[in-house]
Amino acid sequence: MTDIINVESQAVGVRTAETIATEINTIKRQTQKIMLASSIEIGKRLTEAKELVDHGQWSQWLQKNVNYSERTAQNLMRVYDQYGEKFGMTEMDSLFASGAPNVFEELSYTQALALLSLPTEEEREQFVEENDVANMSTREMQDAIKAKVDAEARANDAEARASDAERMVVQEQQRAALAEKNLENVKAQLRNADEQKTDILEQARKERDTGCQSKRTGSPSRCLSRPDRRNRQTEAENQGAGRQWPRSGQARIPGTSGSARK
Repeated sequence: MTDIINVESQAVGVRTAETIATEINTIKRQTQKIMLASSIEIGKRLTEAKELVDHGQWSQWLQKNVNYSERTAQNLMRVYDQYGEKFGMTEMDSLFASGAPNVFEELSYTQALALLSLPTEEEREQFVEENDVANMSTREMQDAIKAKVDAEARANDAEARASDAERMVVQEQQRAALAEKNLENVKAQLRNADEQKTDILEQARKERDTGCQSKRTGSPSRCLSRPDRRNRQTEAENQGAGRQWPRSGQARIPGTSGSARK
C-alpha cells in the first residue's frame, strides 16, 4: 500500500480540523481505488478459474475455495469485464501508476457495479461527467441511474407513440386518396352508363323510324309509339261499345244499325 499517503510525515506546522478532513478524504479516495482495483483483479482471476472448473461444479468450487456466492462472483467478473480494459490493468498498482485521466477512477466498487445498470460505456461516462459521483452515496447513485433510465424509457415510449401516430396519419391519408380515386372511378362508370343508355335509346328510335319509313304493308299501328297505340286502342274500344248488336231472334239488316224480327 505504498500509494497510501503517509499523512503524518506530510504534516507541517499546526494541524487543523480542515487539514485532517482533507487527509481523511484523500485516504478514502485511495481506498476506493484499491477496492475497485482489487475487485477487478479478483474478477479477472475468477473468470480464469471458471474456464478450468468442471461444468456444474462452479458454485461448489466458489464456496469451498473462496467463500463466494455465485452472485458475488458474477458481479466481480462483470466489473472486470466492463472496467478491466478501461483501466488498462495488468497488476493492481497500474491503476495508480497511469497518469491518464479516467472518469471512473473516483468510483467505489459498489458505485462501479451500480453504474453497470447503464448498458453502454458512453452512457456511463456521460452519467459520471454530469453527476458529482464522488459525493454521492451508492444509494443516491442507484436512484439517479434509475431516474435516468426511466426518463429515457418514457422518452422512447413517447417517440414510439408519435411515430405510430404519424404512421396512422399517413395510412389514413392513403386510404382517403384511394377512396377519392374509387369515387372518381364510380362517377366515370356512371357517366359511361348514361352515355350508353342515351346511345341505346337513340339507336332504338332510329331503328323504329327506319322501319316505319320502309314498311309498305301491314298494320300502321306498329310504327306508332306506345302512347299512340294505347290511344288508338281506346278509340277502337269506344267505337265498339256504341254499336247495337241484334237480340236473340232478330236479324241484323245490312246497312243499318238496327234489327228486324223474323
